[in-house]
Formats: sequence, C-alpha cells, structure tokens
Amino acid sequence: MRHRLDPGGPPARLPWSFTPASRGVETLELRQVSSLFPFGFLRKTFAGDARREIIVWPAPVAYTRQAAAPSGRPQAGERKPRPGQSGDLLALRAYTPGDSHRLIHWKASARLRRLQVRQFSSESQEAFSLYVSSATDHWPRDEQFELMCSLVVTLAEDLFTAGRLGTVAVDDEAPRPLRGVYDLETFFDRIARLVPGSGAVAPTPPAAGRGLHLMTFAPDGPRGVVALVDGHRTATA
Repeated sequence: MRHRLDPGGPPARLPWSFTPASRGVETLELRQVSSLFPFGFLRKTFAGDARREIIVWPAPVAYTRQAAAPSGRPQAGERKPRPGQSGDLLALRAYTPGDSHRLIHWKASARLRRLQVRQFSSESQEAFSLYVSSATDHWPRDEQFELMCSLVVTLAEDLFTAGRLGTVAVDDEAPRPLRGVYDLETFFDRIARLVPGSGAVAPTPPAAGRGLHLMTFAPDGPRGVVALVDGHRTATA
C-alpha cells in the first residue's frame, strides 16, 4: 500500500520511467490515470490532458583517440592565453545562462549592478572548432549518420569540459561560439533534430577561426566514424 491515498492525506508521487528508442523530438502525453484499489474489485479512471514535447539527445558513445597531431601545434611548454576556466584571470564578461555560479565576480557585479563572471586563460595548448555536415552524399548509411551524431556530442562535451571547444557549426550555418553550458545544450538540441540531407550537398567547412583547429567528421569504413582535425585522424568510433 505504498501509494495509498487517504481522504485529506498528503499527495503521493508515482515514479514513471521512459527510455526513448532514438534521438529526436518525442511527445509525452498523459491520457488517463487508473486505480485498481482495493484488490482490483473497482477500477477508477481519471482523464488527463498533460502533453509535453522533449528533445532526446544522441546517446554517448565510446571512442578511441588517435596520436596524430594537427599542423601548427605549439611547442611543448608554450602557453597560449585564450578563454577557459583554468589558469590566470584573463577578463570579466557578462553572465550568460549556464555559467557556473562559482565564476561570478561578486564585487564587480555589485559595482556594475549586473552579474559578471571571471574568464581565465586556459592552460590547454589546443582549442577546436567542430563542424558537422549532414549531406547525404557525405553520409550514405543511416547507421553511420547516427553514430556520427553520438560521436559529435560526446567529443563536444569532453572538449567543453576541458575548456578546449571554441565554436560549433552545422551545414552552412555560421560558427557559433560556446561560452557556457546553455550554448552547449543548444548545440545538442540542434544535433538531436539533425536529419540526413539537411544539407543537400556538403558545403566547404567554414574557417576555424584564430587559434582554433577545425574538427570534421567522416565515415570510416562501412560502419565506423572518424573525427579529423586539420585532416589528421584524431578519434574513431
């Protein structure tokens, strides 16, 4: 009688789990709630009208790192100041949704009367710009396209956590900078909705930007997917 509801008693919460079969947009709808208490002799049904659309991100995937180094890699020990979350204080900037509250500079925020966050120079020597093409001539196999989507979000999360993800772009869209978790989740939403053929023909990848290495994705054999950085293999799934 764990979920028994007594007259005038406290409300009860019934857990319900749902595992989506694939990425994309799912619609969850509650049409009715039924009760078989007591012992199934009586059945009470209440109509429901709850409806919500949810975005299902691609599932994470295991990948293997490759040892190839991109061209123009700095020498060992060379430090390149750029936005990140470790190292020396680089600047202050306006707070954006998704920024960690631990980065808020409270004195500057009080002085300016708007939230400011600290931006540090990262100790990492490489930063990346991710580019994704959905062209059908680039991805003839649906299963490889799905694997690519999973590899993209997995690498994006790992690079973002390490402070090494600068911009992202899909098809012919302009590269978008990733300044916080909100930007990363917006990119995940975009990949979740991506379908083969969104870009009819694979366009020329945009320039990676100053100080960034361009990361692209391509089929690897009949089943795999490879991530290429400046033309060099860097990760495979």
